[in-house]
Amino acid sequence: MQRNLYFDALRGIAIMMVVAIHTFYACEFESWLSICAISMREIFNMAVPLFLAISGFFIGRMVFEDKRQVFAFWKKQIPKVYIPVLFWSIPYFVLAILEGQSILENVLLFFFCGYSIYYFIALIVQCYLLLPVIQKKMLNSVMGGVIICISMICVALISYTSITKLPLIVFAGPVIVWLIFFWLGVYISRNSRDYNIRWILIGVIISFVLMVIETKFRHEATVEDME
Repeated sequence: MQRNLYFDALRGIAIMMVVAIHTFYACEFESWLSICAISMREIFNMAVPLFLAISGFFIGRMVFEDKRQVFAFWKKQIPKVYIPVLFWSIPYFVLAILEGQSILENVLLFFFCGYSIYYFIALIVQCYLLLPVIQKKMLNSVMGGVIICISMICVALISYTSITKLPLIVFAGPVIVWLIFFWLGVYISRNSRDYNIRWILIGVIISFVLMVIETKFRHEATVEDME
């Protein structure tokens, strides 16, 4: 099959965004320059949603006629991402044990992709597991609205509580937090592109403004906690 250069370019942009996320620091709302820097940082946060949407777009085209095909898909796709993350989690696990940390806690972190940013693999695995259900029962505008509302509630709870003091896998790993992006990829792959992009742009702008407001709130809450 011939590669689609458009999606290769999108993946490349998403990869550069991931690098920027982990090397770019901006959180002070002191001047217009710092606000612009924070805005850039928020734009870089599109990396994970972009990866999820692209993944949903490509595997969303798959057709499952029976349970045997579903299990064959899981058997093929899940080990591709899960086995490598187990391998790269070994150094984290060994160092944690050598430092005297809880063995049980680290066993759970090891098998549930809880180290570093490996939560993304747990997220992808959950998306693979949900794909057949999404295709059969969730590809309509009503379900899309339900998913985005639940996702927004989850993000609000994370922002307004101290849940972020927990491991990253706990608050960023559950698929419902990100599901709307994977759902969008699947939805676009299974439907004709007759939608009005104007409403999409409006949604993007509103989302961007809300992201900046959330960052400001989180920064102020962090400063207050430190004081």
